[in-house]
Amino acid sequence: MKYFSTKKNFFRLSLLLSVLINFISYIDSAKILVFFPLSTYSHVNMFKGMVKPLLNRGHEIDFVSFYPLNVKHKRYSDIDISNCFSVFKNNITVLKSAIGDLGLLQDVMFKLNGYNLMDAVLKSPQLRELRNTTKKYDLILRHVFLSDPLEIYSHIFKAPSIGIITSFNLPWTSDLVGIPDSPAFIPSFNGPYGEKMTFIERAHNILIYTYQKYQYWSLQKRFTELVWKYFGRNMPTVEELIGKTSLIFCNSHYTIHQSRSMPPNFIEIGGVHIPEKNNFTLPKNLQLSVDSSKQGIIYFSFGSMVRSTSFNRKTLSTMFEALGKQPYKVFWKGVKEEIPDDLKIPDNIIFETWMPQLDILCNPNTKLFISHGGLFGVQEAIYCGLPILGIPFFADQASNIQFLVEKNVAKLIYVDDIPEGNLFKEYVETLLKPQFKQNAENLSKLFRDRPMSPIKTAIYWIEYVIKHNGAPHLKSFVTKLYWYQYYLLDIIGVILIIFLFIFIILYLICKQLIKLALKVKGIQYICNSKKRK
Repeated sequence: MKYFSTKKNFFRLSLLLSVLINFISYIDSAKILVFFPLSTYSHVNMFKGMVKPLLNRGHEIDFVSFYPLNVKHKRYSDIDISNCFSVFKNNITVLKSAIGDLGLLQDVMFKLNGYNLMDAVLKSPQLRELRNTTKKYDLILRHVFLSDPLEIYSHIFKAPSIGIITSFNLPWTSDLVGIPDSPAFIPSFNGPYGEKMTFIERAHNILIYTYQKYQYWSLQKRFTELVWKYFGRNMPTVEELIGKTSLIFCNSHYTIHQSRSMPPNFIEIGGVHIPEKNNFTLPKNLQLSVDSSKQGIIYFSFGSMVRSTSFNRKTLSTMFEALGKQPYKVFWKGVKEEIPDDLKIPDNIIFETWMPQLDILCNPNTKLFISHGGLFGVQEAIYCGLPILGIPFFADQASNIQFLVEKNVAKLIYVDDIPEGNLFKEYVETLLKPQFKQNAENLSKLFRDRPMSPIKTAIYWIEYVIKHNGAPHLKSFVTKLYWYQYYLLDIIGVILIIFLFIFIILYLICKQLIKLALKVKGIQYICNSKKRK
């Protein structure tokens, strides 16, 4: 007890404990290699929210992406591959909706974000250097949308891997982890449906679902050739590589999308990009402008890819007319100079090239969000308790909105339909009614109410996979079954063969019995004839 009696000794003990804690933290830290080879900017936000918490836990991160995060930290490094492929940032023009366009989906898989992109990434100087590095990694984090060849780095570094889906679940990811995936009630990626589908919609959904799986399987074979091209033919196939994926993070949550049966290695972390603590402060000029609108404001944004001012003249005119009649200021993310000079812009519409979206959406003066339906913006609006008017044009955007339409917090209109009639104006006025705001606030409470925040959930499972060497015990054995075994076609086939065999035996027996009966009957007839004579 004497040792603890002096302040000097107490200080020494505290210093010793501090050193030990830091030493333990250093030992437990991991080297994490992250691949986000997606040419669209907003999707990087999903990992962006994880960086600082992981660094604060003592982990080291190397981030391979088209969009460097430029985090100033001694344990963080960007590996910039932006020069190897064209990226999409504020350069997409809205001509018409491409929801359900299977031809465009094929182009994405094989050209825009599929084969061509992976070829460009793998032959980039940065990944050639990474291929030959002597550095060791403890975990690979990989964006899973058509980036399967990058799973080769998990094989090279002998490190477990975690996949990250920035949309709701993809059809081919279900096969990877063994999720029941019936298109009878589960909408397909790039489809226009929620979970409530009519007979015709289910038939169309099955068509999209089947086509997507076929295209993915076709692409996977070409991906294997890519891996062999850059790493040698002694490497495993892509199917074998991705089959070792330890866990999947998905940017979904059952309150926004739907409740589904999921194995323990499929973790929903929807909203992980939203900071746990946020005081929602706006720049002074924006705050003054928001406060000056007594009735409130409407926020209009089409994200980071689409030029929201690129609608055709008739569409812009219809939206301007409808929004100009509202007693609200409209904050429109876009470049005012791109609007035709002879098209009158209402006085209540304010154009800004950039605005802090989450801070605006969570401002108490904001009444409505007009969006393309990108999942990150949708999650932010629900987090803030706002109704949404969705104008989708690609990928999962229509489904994201349709799920919310079924929950009475959103309306959906396609860009092709805006110039026809007053539907846009009608939807705006409907969504501004108090019941839609109340519905959105109720959904916000459900979306926020979780055992752990999304970021804490993600960090827990990242460290769990590292600690348990890939956590193979989480994986369902269903992933090792062939498709015909999963659907019991081999069992059904054997049963049918047995029944067919029994049928043939019975048929042959009956045939012989009939012959015998006819023969006996013939003998009796002859005997009876002789008796009569």
